[in-house]
Amino acid sequence: MRTLLHGLLDRSAHPAASDGSVVLRPFGEQDIDQLIAWLDEEALLFSWAGPGVRYPLDRSQVTTYPESDATGSARSLPYAAAAPGGGVVGHVELTEIDARLRQLRLSRLIVGDPALRGRGFGRAITLRACAVAFERLGVHRIWLSVPAGNKAGVGCFERAGFTREGVLRECLPRQGDYWSCVVMSLLDREWEKARRRRSPALREALLAQARPPQRPTLDQAFRAYPRIF
Repeated sequence: MRTLLHGLLDRSAHPAASDGSVVLRPFGEQDIDQLIAWLDEEALLFSWAGPGVRYPLDRSQVTTYPESDATGSARSLPYAAAAPGGGVVGHVELTEIDARLRQLRLSRLIVGDPALRGRGFGRAITLRACAVAFERLGVHRIWLSVPAGNKAGVGCFERAGFTREGVLRECLPRQGDYWSCVVMSLLDREWEKARRRRSPALREALLAQARPPQRPTLDQAFRAYPRIF
């Protein structure tokens, strides 16, 4: 059985990813079929999105545009993660964006090709998403939840700087059973401290798409999506 960040194929032909080795672009119509092809197992789809989607995934369940609440404030920004050569290697979303609390949730992260899992691409995608959230949107806190049994996923987020906050016990119903989830978070001061330790070249790589000439508010960034990202 495949997991989000571990593949069963021979990875010898695939070099490990560096932290700045992916870029994010808005997820669009051209990415839907690829995402569906990646999520071709029920357990994998559930790990990716929980009970919010049904198996098999189809185009009607995939959102390609940012969602908003009743006030028009941003709720979800989906991204495709691309390697420097242009090929899409994964997907990630910034969701539950709360401008008042200055926080959002990192969710639905996947490294698509099983041969690339376990090679650092999950961490690279996570760091790029964090750069957008902290440097572009100016949030104070990013949080996420990952199934407790997904040890590779928990390890990936810890290596990206996230701290475990606790466990939501048996919070996800699945096939007559319940899964527990580990809740993790990263704060702006923790991100800044880690960013200062990185090399100048890596800092520039992570911030290449993240730092605007003048930082927009969350709502301004949402209204301009996808043009400014």
